[in-house]
Amino acid sequence: MKTSRQPLEAKAQPGIDKSSNSIKINIERRLKRAINRTMLGAITGVETDQKIAALTFDDGPHPVHTPRLLEILKKGNAKATFFMLGSQAKKYPEIVERVIDEGHAIANHTWAHKSLPSMSSRERRASLRATSKALGPQASQFVRPPFGDRDLTTTLDILSLGLHMVLWDLPSEDWENQSSDQIYERLWNRLAPGRIVLMHDCLYAGANPECGDRSASFSALEKLLDIATQYSFVTLPKLIQRGRPIRRYQTQLGDVVQQQKLVRFND
Repeated sequence: MKTSRQPLEAKAQPGIDKSSNSIKINIERRLKRAINRTMLGAITGVETDQKIAALTFDDGPHPVHTPRLLEILKKGNAKATFFMLGSQAKKYPEIVERVIDEGHAIANHTWAHKSLPSMSSRERRASLRATSKALGPQASQFVRPPFGDRDLTTTLDILSLGLHMVLWDLPSEDWENQSSDQIYERLWNRLAPGRIVLMHDCLYAGANPECGDRSASFSALEKLLDIATQYSFVTLPKLIQRGRPIRRYQTQLGDVVQQQKLVRFND
Protein backbone atom coordinates (compact mmCIF):
# COMPACT_ATOMS: atom_id res chain seq x y z
CA MET A 1 0.00 0.00 0.00
CA LYS A 2 2.81 2.34 0.81
CA THR A 3 4.51 1.85 -2.55
CA SER A 4 1.27 2.07 -4.54
CA ARG A 5 0.38 5.45 -3.03
CA GLN A 6 3.73 7.09 -3.65
CA PRO A 7 3.38 7.45 -7.45
CA LEU A 8 -0.04 9.08 -7.03
CA GLU A 9 1.47 11.74 -4.81
CA ALA A 10 4.29 12.31 -7.27
CA LYS A 11 1.83 12.73 -10.15
CA ALA A 12 -0.30 15.16 -8.22
CA GLN A 13 2.61 17.45 -7.46
CA PRO A 14 3.12 18.84 -10.98
CA GLY A 15 -0.55 19.77 -11.13
CA ILE A 16 -0.20 21.77 -7.93
CA ASP A 17 2.92 23.52 -9.24
CA LYS A 18 1.21 24.35 -12.53
CA SER A 19 -1.77 25.82 -10.74
CA SER A 20 0.47 27.86 -8.47
CA ASN A 21 2.43 29.18 -11.44
CA SER A 22 -0.78 30.12 -13.22
CA ILE A 23 -2.00 32.05 -10.18
CA LYS A 24 1.37 33.77 -9.87
CA ILE A 25 1.40 34.79 -13.54
CA ASN A 26 -2.17 36.08 -13.28
CA ILE A 27 -1.30 38.16 -10.21
CA GLU A 28 1.79 39.57 -11.92
CA ARG A 29 -0.23 40.56 -14.97
CA ARG A 30 -2.90 42.24 -12.86
CA LEU A 31 -0.26 44.03 -10.80
CA LYS A 32 1.50 45.25 -13.96
CA ARG A 33 -1.77 46.56 -15.39
CA ALA A 34 -2.50 48.34 -12.11
CA ILE A 35 0.96 49.93 -12.02
CA ASN A 36 0.65 50.99 -15.66
CA ARG A 37 -2.52 52.90 -14.80
CA THR A 38 -0.83 54.79 -11.97
CA MET A 39 1.55 57.73 -12.14
CA LEU A 40 4.44 55.25 -11.99
CA GLY A 41 3.75 54.42 -15.61
CA ALA A 42 5.42 56.72 -18.15
CA ILE A 43 3.18 58.22 -20.84
CA THR A 44 3.95 56.44 -24.12
CA GLY A 45 1.00 57.52 -26.25
CA VAL A 46 -2.62 58.63 -26.14
CA GLU A 47 -5.75 56.61 -26.85
CA THR A 48 -7.90 58.61 -29.26
CA ASP A 49 -9.94 58.18 -32.43
CA GLN A 50 -8.92 61.60 -33.72
CA LYS A 51 -6.17 61.81 -36.33
CA ILE A 52 -3.78 63.73 -34.15
CA ALA A 53 -0.23 63.00 -33.07
CA ALA A 54 2.62 64.71 -31.24
CA LEU A 55 6.01 65.45 -32.74
CA THR A 56 8.70 65.64 -30.07
CA PHE A 57 12.30 66.74 -30.47
CA ASP A 58 15.14 66.02 -28.04
CA ASP A 59 18.58 67.40 -27.16
CA GLY A 60 18.26 71.04 -28.26
CA PRO A 61 18.10 73.91 -28.55
CA HIS A 62 20.76 74.35 -31.22
CA PRO A 63 21.67 77.72 -32.81
CA VAL A 64 21.42 76.37 -36.39
CA HIS A 65 19.27 73.23 -36.36
CA THR A 66 16.42 74.44 -34.13
CA PRO A 67 15.63 77.63 -36.11
CA ARG A 68 15.71 75.57 -39.30
CA LEU A 69 13.30 73.06 -37.78
CA LEU A 70 10.97 75.85 -36.65
CA GLU A 71 10.69 77.03 -40.25
CA ILE A 72 9.79 73.50 -41.38
CA LEU A 73 7.10 73.22 -38.70
CA LYS A 74 5.68 76.62 -39.59
CA LYS A 75 5.49 75.69 -43.27
CA GLY A 76 3.74 72.43 -42.38
CA ASN A 77 1.35 74.14 -39.95
CA ALA A 78 2.51 71.79 -37.20
CA LYS A 79 3.15 72.28 -33.50
CA ALA A 80 5.65 70.25 -31.52
CA THR A 81 7.17 69.68 -28.10
CA PHE A 82 10.87 70.28 -27.52
CA PHE A 83 12.57 68.28 -24.75
CA MET A 84 15.48 70.60 -24.02
CA LEU A 85 18.76 70.16 -22.19
CA GLY A 86 19.19 72.70 -19.42
CA SER A 87 22.77 73.43 -20.44
CA GLN A 88 21.65 74.26 -23.98
CA ALA A 89 18.64 76.28 -22.87
CA LYS A 90 20.84 78.45 -20.65
CA LYS A 91 23.25 78.99 -23.56
CA TYR A 92 20.51 79.92 -26.07
CA PRO A 93 17.62 81.57 -24.18
CA GLU A 94 16.56 83.52 -27.28
CA ILE A 95 15.86 80.25 -29.11
CA VAL A 96 13.87 78.97 -26.13
CA GLU A 97 11.77 82.12 -26.31
CA ARG A 98 11.26 81.76 -30.04
CA VAL A 99 10.06 78.17 -29.64
CA ILE A 100 7.48 79.31 -27.08
CA ASP A 101 6.44 82.38 -29.08
CA GLU A 102 5.70 80.23 -32.12
CA GLY A 103 3.24 78.11 -30.15
CA HIS A 104 5.31 75.05 -29.34
CA ALA A 105 5.74 73.41 -25.95
CA ILE A 106 9.02 72.95 -24.11
CA ALA A 107 9.90 70.21 -21.63
CA ASN A 108 12.71 68.87 -19.45
CA HIS A 109 15.44 66.57 -20.84
CA THR A 110 17.82 67.00 -17.86
CA TRP A 111 20.82 69.29 -17.67
CA ALA A 112 23.59 67.34 -19.43
CA HIS A 113 22.04 64.20 -20.97
CA LYS A 114 23.40 61.80 -18.39
CA SER A 115 21.63 58.48 -17.80
CA LEU A 116 19.43 59.12 -14.76
CA PRO A 117 19.72 55.66 -13.14
CA SER A 118 23.51 56.11 -13.07
CA MET A 119 23.16 59.20 -10.88
CA SER A 120 22.42 59.53 -7.19
CA SER A 121 18.97 60.74 -6.17
CA ARG A 122 20.42 64.11 -5.17
CA GLU A 123 22.20 64.49 -8.53
CA ARG A 124 19.07 63.56 -10.45
CA ARG A 125 16.89 66.05 -8.65
CA ALA A 126 19.51 68.80 -8.99
CA SER A 127 19.75 68.17 -12.74
CA LEU A 128 15.99 68.29 -13.20
CA ARG A 129 15.56 71.38 -11.01
CA ALA A 130 18.33 73.27 -12.80
CA THR A 131 16.78 72.45 -16.18
CA SER A 132 13.32 73.56 -15.09
CA LYS A 133 14.83 76.83 -13.92
CA ALA A 134 16.65 77.34 -17.23
CA LEU A 135 13.46 76.64 -19.20
CA GLY A 136 11.43 79.13 -17.18
CA PRO A 137 7.84 79.25 -15.94
CA GLN A 138 6.28 78.49 -19.33
CA ALA A 139 7.77 75.00 -19.46
CA SER A 140 5.42 72.04 -19.32
CA GLN A 141 5.64 69.54 -16.47
CA PHE A 142 6.94 66.76 -18.70
CA VAL A 143 10.37 65.16 -18.55
CA ARG A 144 12.00 62.64 -20.87
CA PRO A 145 14.95 60.66 -19.45
CA PRO A 146 18.07 60.61 -21.67
CA PHE A 147 18.40 57.37 -23.67
CA GLY A 148 15.00 56.39 -22.24
CA ASP A 149 16.85 54.98 -19.19
CA ARG A 150 14.74 54.78 -16.04
CA ASP A 151 14.12 52.73 -12.92
CA LEU A 152 11.83 52.96 -9.92
CA THR A 153 13.96 55.46 -7.98
CA THR A 154 14.26 57.65 -11.09
CA THR A 155 10.48 57.62 -11.49
CA LEU A 156 9.93 58.50 -7.82
CA ASP A 157 12.41 61.39 -8.00
CA ILE A 158 10.66 62.77 -11.08
CA LEU A 159 7.25 62.54 -9.40
CA SER A 160 8.60 64.18 -6.22
CA LEU A 161 9.38 67.29 -8.28
CA GLY A 162 5.86 67.43 -9.72
CA LEU A 163 7.02 66.24 -13.14
CA HIS A 164 5.63 63.50 -15.36
CA MET A 165 7.71 61.09 -17.43
CA VAL A 166 6.98 60.92 -21.15
CA LEU A 167 8.53 58.40 -23.53
CA TRP A 168 7.30 57.62 -27.07
CA ASP A 169 5.67 54.94 -29.20
CA LEU A 170 7.02 55.94 -32.61
CA PRO A 171 10.82 56.28 -32.72
CA SER A 172 12.20 57.83 -35.90
CA GLU A 173 15.63 56.36 -35.16
CA ASP A 174 17.10 59.55 -36.59
CA TRP A 175 20.05 59.12 -34.23
CA GLU A 176 21.29 56.37 -36.57
CA ASN A 177 23.09 57.06 -39.84
CA GLN A 178 20.03 56.62 -42.08
CA SER A 179 18.70 58.15 -45.26
CA SER A 180 15.77 60.52 -45.44
CA ASP A 181 13.66 57.86 -47.17
CA GLN A 182 14.37 55.30 -44.44
CA ILE A 183 13.29 57.71 -41.71
CA TYR A 184 10.21 58.83 -43.64
CA GLU A 185 9.05 55.27 -44.39
CA ARG A 186 9.34 54.32 -40.73
CA LEU A 187 7.28 57.32 -39.64
CA TRP A 188 4.64 57.07 -42.36
CA ASN A 189 4.11 53.32 -42.02
CA ARG A 190 3.60 53.51 -38.25
CA LEU A 191 1.79 56.82 -37.90
CA ALA A 192 -1.54 56.38 -36.09
CA PRO A 193 -3.88 58.45 -33.90
CA GLY A 194 -2.33 59.35 -30.54
CA ARG A 195 1.27 58.54 -31.48
CA ILE A 196 4.16 60.30 -29.76
CA VAL A 197 6.94 60.64 -32.33
CA LEU A 198 10.55 60.77 -31.17
CA MET A 199 12.95 62.89 -33.23
CA HIS A 200 15.92 65.20 -32.57
CA ASP A 201 16.46 68.82 -33.52
CA CYS A 202 20.00 68.40 -32.23
CA LEU A 203 21.78 65.16 -31.41
CA TYR A 204 23.74 65.17 -28.16
CA ALA A 205 25.82 62.14 -29.11
CA GLY A 206 25.93 59.38 -31.71
CA ALA A 207 27.78 56.30 -32.84
CA ASN A 208 29.73 58.19 -35.50
CA PRO A 209 30.26 61.79 -36.73
CA GLU A 210 27.74 61.43 -39.56
CA CYS A 211 24.89 61.00 -37.07
CA GLY A 212 25.08 64.65 -36.07
CA ASP A 213 23.84 65.83 -39.48
CA ARG A 214 20.12 66.66 -39.23
CA SER A 215 19.53 66.96 -42.99
CA ALA A 216 18.07 63.49 -43.50
CA SER A 217 15.83 63.78 -40.45
CA PHE A 218 14.51 67.22 -41.42
CA SER A 219 13.94 66.18 -45.02
CA ALA A 220 11.92 63.17 -43.84
CA LEU A 221 9.85 65.44 -41.60
CA GLU A 222 9.11 67.82 -44.47
CA LYS A 223 7.89 64.93 -46.59
CA LEU A 224 5.75 63.58 -43.75
CA LEU A 225 4.09 66.96 -43.22
CA ASP A 226 3.42 67.24 -46.96
CA ILE A 227 1.87 63.76 -47.20
CA ALA A 228 0.08 63.31 -43.85
CA THR A 229 -2.32 66.21 -44.40
CA GLN A 230 -5.17 64.31 -42.75
CA TYR A 231 -3.29 64.49 -39.44
CA SER A 232 -2.97 67.40 -37.04
CA PHE A 233 0.34 67.57 -35.22
CA VAL A 234 -0.14 69.16 -31.82
CA THR A 235 1.85 69.74 -28.65
CA LEU A 236 1.93 67.05 -25.97
CA PRO A 237 -0.29 69.00 -23.56
CA LYS A 238 -2.96 69.33 -26.25
CA LEU A 239 -2.65 65.70 -27.32
CA ILE A 240 -3.18 64.51 -23.75
CA GLN A 241 -6.21 66.78 -23.37
CA ARG A 242 -7.86 65.12 -26.36
CA GLY A 243 -7.53 61.49 -25.32
CA ARG A 244 -6.62 59.04 -22.59
CA PRO A 245 -2.90 58.82 -21.81
CA ILE A 246 -1.44 55.36 -22.23
CA ARG A 247 0.98 54.60 -19.42
CA ARG A 248 3.56 51.86 -19.17
CA TYR A 249 5.87 51.03 -16.31
CA GLN A 250 9.14 49.44 -17.34
CA THR A 251 12.75 49.79 -16.27
CA GLN A 252 15.63 50.30 -18.69
CA LEU A 253 19.21 50.47 -17.50
CA GLY A 254 21.48 51.63 -20.30
CA ASP A 255 25.08 50.66 -20.84
CA VAL A 256 26.82 53.69 -19.34
CA VAL A 257 30.23 52.58 -20.59
CA GLN A 258 28.97 52.44 -24.18
CA GLN A 259 27.12 55.73 -23.76
CA GLN A 260 30.37 57.39 -22.74
CA LYS A 261 32.00 56.15 -25.96
CA LEU A 262 29.47 57.94 -28.17
CA VAL A 263 30.69 60.82 -30.29
CA ARG A 264 29.77 64.16 -28.74
CA PHE A 265 28.50 66.81 -31.15
CA ASN A 266 29.57 70.38 -30.44
CA ASP A 267 27.80 73.56 -31.51
